[in-house]
Parts: sequence; structure tokens; C-alpha cells
Amino acid sequence: MIGYHLSRTGVTAHPFYISHIGIGLTSVEELCYFICQYPALVDETVLNQKLTRWLAEEFRLNAPALAMERGIRRSAGLEDILLPFMRDVGYLDAGEQKAFRRILEALETGGAALRLKMKGDALVRNRRFGEAAAAYTQAENAVRQGEEKLHASILHNKGVALMQLLSYEEAYRAFRAALALEDTPERKRVLLIAAGIAKPRALLLPEADEIGADPDTVKLVEETLDAAAGAEIEIPEDLPAALESIRSDYHREAGT
Repeated sequence: MIGYHLSRTGVTAHPFYISHIGIGLTSVEELCYFICQYPALVDETVLNQKLTRWLAEEFRLNAPALAMERGIRRSAGLEDILLPFMRDVGYLDAGEQKAFRRILEALETGGAALRLKMKGDALVRNRRFGEAAAAYTQAENAVRQGEEKLHASILHNKGVALMQLLSYEEAYRAFRAALALEDTPERKRVLLIAAGIAKPRALLLPEADEIGADPDTVKLVEETLDAAAGAEIEIPEDLPAALESIRSDYHREAGT
């Protein structure tokens, strides 16, 4: 980044809130970092008049804010809105601009399913598992004919998010559907681990036989499950408070 400093344009006491990941941005540099790291999350909840007003009022970036607002009003693409803004505030050098342009082009041309998958992936990175699962479901519905590999990846990642939400049966079904679309040893291994968690252990070998898993894969899965079963969890001193924290975290992640 060009002359990057954490608060080169100053820090405001009035943060711009990013609802997707539950944080408030206090500087233009933080906004630019968010945009570069999570372009799939840059939607109408971010690009709106509230943002342009924030840029103009808090940082006196009147010209960049006006250019951004014009782009938003005419429904311009992300590339036409974000790249000029990054250039105007001096956040990216020429090489970084080119790399970021390629990412934005992939978002624009890759189709709705890819965009929603990337959104889900970004939400998982921020531990927003409930919102991620919802994004993956939307991505499933947007998959086009011939995108089986992408579809399998969406289902796999949805399964990961559901496992984090303790929705083991749903996660198992997602992994099973992913395997049906793309049969690989790794997908078999993941499915068997999910099956070992979601179902009685006695059903593991029949499941392995059904999907054609090799003995080495089955052994690795059994070792993984045994290690998980034997792990000891430290009981916190204030158990009620810990349980309340877990409950609150679950409902936050599940969006309930």
C-alpha cells in the first residue's frame, strides 16, 4: 500500500458500522482494508449514501465521496466504484491496483453463485457461521448448469459452517451432496468424519462401504474420531456464565 499508516487520514469518533462482520470502522485505511480483504461483502449495506456522507463529513473527502455516490446512483460495477476511490485516497500502488482489479473482475463475471460463495467464505473467516450458511444456501440456488465443481465446493463449505453451528445432521447431508457431485478421497474423508459425529459409530463402516472409501481413509477417520472422543475439556470455574456465553454466541452465529 502507498505510504500506508493505520490512520493516515485521521481517526473518527463516529465509526461506520459493517453489519456483516459486526465491526465499526474508524478510519479510511480501515475501510480500504475491509474492501480489499472482503470484496464479496461490499454490497448495498456498505456502498450507500451513509458511507459517502461519512467520508465527506468525517474526513473531508468530498471529491472521492461524490464520485462514489455518483457511481452508486447509476448502479455502476464494483470496479468502477472502488478502484477510483482507492486511487484517490492513495491506498494501493499500481501493482496492487491491478491485482485488486482481477479480483473485482472475477466477482463481476463469475456469476451469482461464485459471488455468494465468496460472501459465505468471508463470513466464515469472521466466524459468522449462521450468515455464512444462509449465503451458501443462496449460492446453491444460483448455481448454473455445468458448475458442478463450484456447487460441490459450496456444499462442502456450507457443511463446515453447519458443523460450527453444531448442526451435524445438516452438515452431513451437505457433505454427502458434495460427494455426489465430486467424488474425491478428501470428500469421502470429510463425509465419514461428519457421519461419525452425526450418527452412531456402528454405522461408520457401512457408510464407508457404501461410498467406496479405502481402508487407509477409514483408519484415518477412526483415529480422528477417537482422538476427538478422548480429548478432555477444562470445566470453567464459573460454569453458568460460561454456558450463557456459549448460548449467546450460538444465537448470534445462527442469526436467531
